Amino acid sequence: MEYYYNTITLITELISSYKNHDVDRKTEPGDCFATNQSDFIKMLRDVVTICSFFGVETFDERINSYNKAINELEHSLRIGSKVGAHNSLMLLNVLFETPKKELTERLNLLNEDEKVRLNEAFNCYVNDLYYSAIVMSVSSIESRLFTIMQFIQKNKILDKMTLGGLITEYLENENSYNRIIPQKHLQLLHYCNTYRVLSVHPKKEKITKSNATAVLSMTCSFLFDENMKIGE
Repeated sequence: MEYYYNTITLITELISSYKNHDVDRKTEPGDCFATNQSDFIKMLRDVVTICSFFGVETFDERINSYNKAINELEHSLRIGSKVGAHNSLMLLNVLFETPKKELTERLNLLNEDEKVRLNEAFNCYVNDLYYSAIVMSVSSIESRLFTIMQFIQKNKILDKMTLGGLITEYLENENSYNRIIPQKHLQLLHYCNTYRVLSVHPKKEKITKSNATAVLSMTCSFLFDENMKIGE
C-alpha cells in the first residue's frame, strides 16, 4: 500500500530522482530509457487526486496544469521522447514546489493514527473502492472526535462508542466539552456517519464515487481545520 504522507512530502525529490535516474541517464541503442513508466504516472495522478482534497489554494488553482503536464509526460514516455519527458518533469517539479509547504502543513495536523486511517481511505479512493473509502474516512473522523472529547472529559464510556454515539454524546453535553467543535462541522459529522452506516450494512442504496468524494472532502475539512487540532 502506498503511504501517501511520505509521497506527498517528498514529491519533488521523487520527480527529480525519476528524471535523473530514469529519463536523463545514458542508454544503449534499443534500451528503454525510462522504467516503471505506468507506476510512476499512476503515482503522480493519485497524488494530484489526493491533494485536491486538501483545500490548498495554490494547488487547486493549478490543477489543470498538473493534469496537462502528466498527460504530456505520459505521451513523451510512450513515444520515447527524452526531451519531452525531461521538460514535463521539470515543469511538474516547479508546479509541486509552490504548494508543497502548505500540503505538508496540512498533513502535520494529523496524529499517527489519523495518518494511517486517512491514508487507507485515500488508497481505497484512488483504486475505486468507494465503500471502503467511506468507512476509512469516517474512521479517521471518529479517531479525531474521540481524541478531542477524551482530552476535555476523561470518560471510559467514550471508548465503547461508535461515531454516532460520540456525536450524540457531544450534542447532548456540548457545554461539558466546551463547545469545541464549530457548528459548521456538526452537520458534516452527521452526513459522514449516515454514509458510514450505508457502507458497512447491506442496504438498497448504492455508494457511488460522488458519495465517496463528498465524504472524503468533509473528512479533510474536519481533520485539516487547525481549530480541531488537540495536543498529543
